[in-house]
Amino acid sequence: MVLSGVMFGGPVILSLATRRLESRRTRWAATAEIRLRYTTVDLAHAVFEYPLTIAAKLDPFLLADGSELAEGAFAGARARG
Repeated sequence: MVLSGVMFGGPVILSLATRRLESRRTRWAATAEIRLRYTTVDLAHAVFEYPLTIAAKLDPFLLADGSELAEGAFAGARARG
C-alpha cells in the first residue's frame, strides 16, 4: 500500500493487512494509529506533528458484521509482533 505524499489533517486510525506500507513524505497533522498485520513500513521523510502509534495486530481484523477479514494472500505468513 502506498500513502506517500498524503496529508492527514485530522485524527486517523488505519487497520491494514499488507506486505508493505510506504508512507514517504507523508504529513501527519493530527494523532494517528496504524494497526498492522504482515507489514514492513517505510516512513522516510514523514512529518509527525502529533503522536503516531504503530502496533502489530496478532489476531485477524474483524469486519463490521463480525466476520474476519479474508487474508488468503498471506496464508502461511507469520504476523509480526
